[in-house]
Amino acid sequence: MHNVTFKWRLAQFLLISGLICGLIPAANSATISVFATPAPGAKDFYKSAMKETDLNKKIELLLSAVKEAPDYIDALRELGLAYGKIANYTESEKYLLAAYSTNAQEQNKQQKILLLYELSQVYQELNRLIEGEESLRGALGLALESDDIWKLNMALAKNLVKQEKFNDAMLAANNANDSPGVKRVETVVLIKSIEQQINLRAIYTEATKAQKAENFSKAKELFDSILQTAGSKYKDVGERLSQVNAEISSNQNTQILENVYNKAVALEENGKNKAALRLYKNINFEGGYKDSAIRFENLAAQIDKIEQETELNRLYSQGIAAAEESNWFEAWVAFEEIIGKNPQFKDVPLRLAEAKLQVNKNQSESLLARFYAEGLAAQSRGELIKARTFFLKICKIDPNYEDAQILLEDLESKISEKKLTNSRDARISNPELEKLYLSVEKEISLKNWKRAIVLLEKIQIIEKGFLQSDTLLTYCKRQLFGYGDDSKANLESDSDLFLSSVILSIILVPLLGFLAVSPALRVRFLLAKKKYVAAAQIYEKILIKHPNRINIFPKLAHIYLLAGRKDDQAIKIYKMIMHLNLSAEYHSQISSILTQNYISETNTADADGIHLLEAALADEFKKKNKDDDQADGFTGE
Repeated sequence: MHNVTFKWRLAQFLLISGLICGLIPAANSATISVFATPAPGAKDFYKSAMKETDLNKKIELLLSAVKEAPDYIDALRELGLAYGKIANYTESEKYLLAAYSTNAQEQNKQQKILLLYELSQVYQELNRLIEGEESLRGALGLALESDDIWKLNMALAKNLVKQEKFNDAMLAANNANDSPGVKRVETVVLIKSIEQQINLRAIYTEATKAQKAENFSKAKELFDSILQTAGSKYKDVGERLSQVNAEISSNQNTQILENVYNKAVALEENGKNKAALRLYKNINFEGGYKDSAIRFENLAAQIDKIEQETELNRLYSQGIAAAEESNWFEAWVAFEEIIGKNPQFKDVPLRLAEAKLQVNKNQSESLLARFYAEGLAAQSRGELIKARTFFLKICKIDPNYEDAQILLEDLESKISEKKLTNSRDARISNPELEKLYLSVEKEISLKNWKRAIVLLEKIQIIEKGFLQSDTLLTYCKRQLFGYGDDSKANLESDSDLFLSSVILSIILVPLLGFLAVSPALRVRFLLAKKKYVAAAQIYEKILIKHPNRINIFPKLAHIYLLAGRKDDQAIKIYKMIMHLNLSAEYHSQISSILTQNYISETNTADADGIHLLEAALADEFKKKNKDDDQADGFTGE
């Protein structure tokens, strides 16, 4: 078919050229000669063109020559070659065909062979390999010389290699090698190259079949051999090898996922749900496999349900046990936590209501209240050791109960310090303190709490605890900040009336708990659940409304310490504790926090900073001495 195409193009060109040049005569006309000598002007243009080195000018001269003599074979051929040199292969083909058609009429075989060869080179540049092949085969049909046969067979073999007609290419190369009197190394190299191409094609065909059959290991091996021999640019070997490697990697990953999936399923079937859940999670992280995502969700929900049920049953058992032991507060905490997780769990709502009721009842008759009343009574009678015993019991059971901790500190201070047993002797022994103390009594009678505090502070500096001035100082501070009854009866130290009012309040407050839970009880409840933020907020709200309630400071500081707070709000409360000398049991811990805060905020020394550092060093010194005493066998008793 391609041979017919080439011949049709040639016949068409001859027809057009004949009509233009008058070479095809009418019927019964005399034959016109086509061997006319080119006109002198055409020869001059041709000679000038052959001397010209500028291809564009050369082409202009040759066009002028052809215009003067359209059948000028040499000019037509040179014009075709010149256009080929500037890569205008369409024009090159046009003029080489014109030269060939003229030559065909003149029957000059050698020129015909040459023109067909040159046309084949143009077709190769135009990637019209079949037409190039036809041109070369036509030239071989005319060639008689060994060199021509060798040259044409070599060109034909290379053309056929590009068309991947390797068997025909091998035949043409062997014909070139068999040319009489012609033995060249180039021919042997070409034959070996064709043999290699034939081998590569066979390997490539086998590799593509293996890839299609999903035998990726074999396909990889074959494509790798092609890659090593011909490189990645041989056909689509590079792309196919990437595809094969991806499939192999995917298969390996799939196998791994399959193994892990099977292991997870086996663990799930054996009841090892948590281990199975971890494996499903790993599989899903890699993109999932089979129904791993659904299995993960179902198993996670199942585990959550079991754990929740287990936790609820644990809390329920804990609440029941506490209730059986009449530990209603612990029962309340347990049942309350269950309600937060599942309000309809068993009979928890009823049990929670019963626990609350029992807590309120017990609160009205609590041991703490009785101890507190007994402690106050003993203190009012001057039985300090007995009062300390009651407050020690209270603090052991509940350190946050009312102001028991503060009262205990006062008692410890009174007992531990050496005081003058006789107020008369004390007054006589130090007239200056006598005068200051009288001034304090006067200021108290006038309710001038600030002035009384200043005077009492002076007394503490001169002689700490003089005539129980430390207790009186605490009392004045509480009156200044709005805590306590500042009635005339209190100012006159009517201890019996004061004690009665305290005991009455202790009895009445728990009874009112039936109607509303007190802040202290709510704080205790929240602390039991370790909800420090909520517990602190109760006291913070009280301080907002009553900023002078100094009894709140130690309780709030205690919560802050439990929560480990060191923010500005906590630092403010800590400083207030230290400044008012409240809650001595927290001083060491608070002093350490304030010291660290001071060091982190500033590098300059001021009075407060020095005081804090000294306090911290003193605490460390006390701890060291205590450790040394224990190491030496001393207990301090």
